[in-house]
Amino acid sequence: MWTRQDVKTLGKAAMKANYFNSVAAALLLAFCTGALFGSTGSSTGQEVQELSGQGLPPEIQALIPAILAGVAVIVLISIALDILLFNPLMVGCRRFFFHNLHEPAGMGELTVPLKTDFSRTVITVLLMDIYTFLWTMLLIVPGIIKSYSYMLTPYILEDHPEMTPNEAITRSREMMDGNKMKAFVLDLSFLGWHILGAVTCGLVTLFYTLPYTANTHAAVYEAIRQECEGSYGTAYGKSDYDPEF
Repeated sequence: MWTRQDVKTLGKAAMKANYFNSVAAALLLAFCTGALFGSTGSSTGQEVQELSGQGLPPEIQALIPAILAGVAVIVLISIALDILLFNPLMVGCRRFFFHNLHEPAGMGELTVPLKTDFSRTVITVLLMDIYTFLWTMLLIVPGIIKSYSYMLTPYILEDHPEMTPNEAITRSREMMDGNKMKAFVLDLSFLGWHILGAVTCGLVTLFYTLPYTANTHAAVYEAIRQECEGSYGTAYGKSDYDPEF
């Protein structure tokens, strides 16, 4: 069974072996997985409502529909960018860190999903987001649990090009069975680094914590994959994938 210390040691070694590329890829990954425009639409709509109720001149009130339309267009563009650009780049970043475990990876890995596996990548990550959102609608905790269930999906997309989007998501869920709490505790173990990052105005986070964490997450997939190969054979998922696995 994999241990927290083992994957962190492997992740740190991979980071040091390809430090500057790891920092750049981790920055891109953090940007792609951030809450883009998470509060902008809500706050802007609230401000427009407040303005509309303040007895503005008629000529100003006549502009409110145009403002709302502009906000809607911005939101739609941000959603499209998230689905069609940032999600594939996120998978490309995971691909980079997966390859970086074994040898220094090049920055060209980041754009491979955009060039060679675009539709499958887009559909898979969109399904992940939808499933996580639906679970979160029940309660916050189930949503967090499911986010850990699906965390290996980007690596599986790279490792198993023969799998459909739902098969890759299902495989991640199965591989994370019994590993979700360990992964959660692993993330908690970086809390001290995040606090230090806040103290240093983000410098430690930028140049150490982000690439360290990203390489370590790839090491988690590698460790769980090896355990599954030991349990189910070395041909794990390559030629005889069973959708009811």
